[in-house]
Amino acid sequence: MKAFFVTLREYTVTGLLYAALSGRMYTDVAPQGTVCPYAVWSFPSGFPVYDLEDNKQEEFTAQLDIYSQGESEILTLFDQADSDFNGCSLVVPGYDLIRFRRVTQRKIREDSIKRYIIEFSIHIGEK
Repeated sequence: MKAFFVTLREYTVTGLLYAALSGRMYTDVAPQGTVCPYAVWSFPSGFPVYDLEDNKQEEFTAQLDIYSQGESEILTLFDQADSDFNGCSLVVPGYDLIRFRRVTQRKIREDSIKRYIIEFSIHIGEK
């Protein structure tokens, strides 16, 4: 499944959100002291598709958390994330289909930081 992560990274760096965040997108956790705005990818349902030999289709959840100090900024960053990822399809060697679909979104205030949580369902099929 390494090819998935490589392709996701290559796709991400060409998007509006990555540019708006000046590249501050991380996996699992942001480094201590990261300056807002930034985003963090995680896979709360786990990542079950390391081996698709028995099951040629999988669906799992990816979560993108966006952090900002400004209300209008976080809404703009959400729009950019939605534009970049909702409905996108990635071409990954060895797979027929990788498609993102936004399933939930919610905004949370944590002290002076705003956090937008976006969950995507990712469908993946092997050739």
